[in-house]
Amino acid sequence: WLLTMQDSATGRVLHHVAPQLSTPRNALPEQEVSLRAVSTWSTSATASFIAAAAHGARIFDALDPAFAATLRAAAATSSAALHQSPGEVRPTFPEGAVYSSRIPYLDFASCSARQELALRAWAAAEMLATFGDSSPHATMPELEASLRALSGLVGNSSVTAAAQSSCPREPRPHDATLSVLSAETDWFEPANLAALRYLGLGTGAGRDPALVEVIEGELTMLADHLAATSAHDQYLRSTGAWTKQGTHGELARDSLILHAAKRLRQRTDVASAQAYAHAMQSAVNHLLGHNEFGRSFVTTIGRRPPQYPNHLPSIHDGEAWPGMLVAGPNPEWEDTHKYASRDGDALPISLGNDVSIILQASLIHLLAAVGSGTGGACT
Repeated sequence: WLLTMQDSATGRVLHHVAPQLSTPRNALPEQEVSLRAVSTWSTSATASFIAAAAHGARIFDALDPAFAATLRAAAATSSAALHQSPGEVRPTFPEGAVYSSRIPYLDFASCSARQELALRAWAAAEMLATFGDSSPHATMPELEASLRALSGLVGNSSVTAAAQSSCPREPRPHDATLSVLSAETDWFEPANLAALRYLGLGTGAGRDPALVEVIEGELTMLADHLAATSAHDQYLRSTGAWTKQGTHGELARDSLILHAAKRLRQRTDVASAQAYAHAMQSAVNHLLGHNEFGRSFVTTIGRRPPQYPNHLPSIHDGEAWPGMLVAGPNPEWEDTHKYASRDGDALPISLGNDVSIILQASLIHLLAAVGSGTGGACT
């Protein structure tokens, strides 16, 4: 699907496609026939595409070499397009497309400057990891320049200030002490993906030792905070009492930081590495029932799992599909309900029962980190 969003001739990637009109909530994807609105291209979508394609090429090398080659070529083409557009290009929608005004993150009122820097850094990091020194249009100096702009290590303070002030949100505790990394790991904060891939390039990649020290220091500091929060929370959550819509995804995504920190310190500080592993295991326990509700938040698994996920195939079939993490409690979840229809019957679906790709990806990463033997024991 991502490949179809790329203009293979120019390398530019369309930002968004969505139904032009609201569709019935009981319509399955294959049954939807309404017109769709397609945006123009954007540099943020192109950078995200480059990172995904370059990373995917490495993963598929051993599984499907031909597809891996396709991904490499696509990443290189889009990398050239991004290189030719050093300034941010924002998407526009066709006149009258209702989704352009209904989806908040499409108006780019917030997060744009920091996202742009972080996504370009992530794209460069993945290109260097895939192509090495032969990486087209992505160099170590450019990657490090983007990371320094996020961290405030460059003299151009206006760039850094714009990057950090244009993303208003409710920050997690400890966020104010970070510069490159972020304590919040949602879709609008890709800086962690860029910085951790940069660390993973290794000492032979010609990295700047001073920048490596800054990022490793932030990683250790943040992981220590998450582990301590988990150890002192009543339900051993690394998020503590902090909540938002999709809070379960945030809890699971903390494994991105905890696992990276564990790998960094497992030979030099065994006690800290064990604390990180325990925090990840505790997150699994919380999502599967060790919580204030005494119930699982993964469909069909554990005690009293979610019955009505906001998931069209589940609604259509009349029962929850298995293995899906739901968003979980947030300040509005008991007061606000969505209603889905199956055969004319209204079904109440709490905001806490939302499901999404990022929630499932978060759960998969958490389980992989814990169950691989590098994060602890998981059965």
